[in-house]
Amino acid sequence: MRALVILPMATPPFLLAISWIILLSPRTGVINSLLMQTFGLSAPPFNIYSLGGMILVEGLALVPSAFLILAPAARNLDPSLEESALVSGASTGHLVFRIILPLLLPALAGTAIFLMIVSFVVFDVPGTIGMPSRIFVLSSQIYSLVADSPRGIPEYGKVSAMALMFTVGPARAHLGLPSAHAARRPLRDRDRPRLSGAAVSRSDDCVGSPSPRSASIFCARCWRRSSSCCGPA
Repeated sequence: MRALVILPMATPPFLLAISWIILLSPRTGVINSLLMQTFGLSAPPFNIYSLGGMILVEGLALVPSAFLILAPAARNLDPSLEESALVSGASTGHLVFRIILPLLLPALAGTAIFLMIVSFVVFDVPGTIGMPSRIFVLSSQIYSLVADSPRGIPEYGKVSAMALMFTVGPARAHLGLPSAHAARRPLRDRDRPRLSGAAVSRSDDCVGSPSPRSASIFCARCWRRSSSCCGPA
């Protein structure tokens, strides 16, 4: 099963886009022609030259990458948590949304960020499916401004403006987020656990620097004990 999921990585996305064009092209698509002949349709039911077709093909091309990122995180889940939830009477939905998904949230967030960055720079699927129908994304728009400009010369100014927009925006968002040092809550003295002879104590009476009154009482008791031990019998 793992090999079947990873195997499409050996196929270039350009060939994957061409194969879907052969299947779902509105004029010569095999599936569209078969459905129109079978059900007597006057128009093709599917059009691969659309934004939905681009999302479908690019999503299928990125499935192996997402699988390689999420599979180790899923394998490292503690099965005892699931067993405890099932023994406690938790339903399948409660198990998925309250235990499994929160544990996989860091991996899911990292995968989403990685795939979003990849989707900005890929050109094979947008150039093969989107550009014939004049549907542009960032990569195909940059190519069109440089190689197929209406003015006949490369529009380097517009390309630089687009690059600046995609550089300043994430940088500003990053600067607006609190740093790890500032977001870390300082550990106060009363939050520090203190080991005693019986158990762990977090009370304010046992944690923190002693007050002057308690320190004087402690010194007086020590002085009395030392006087009683060293005094004459």
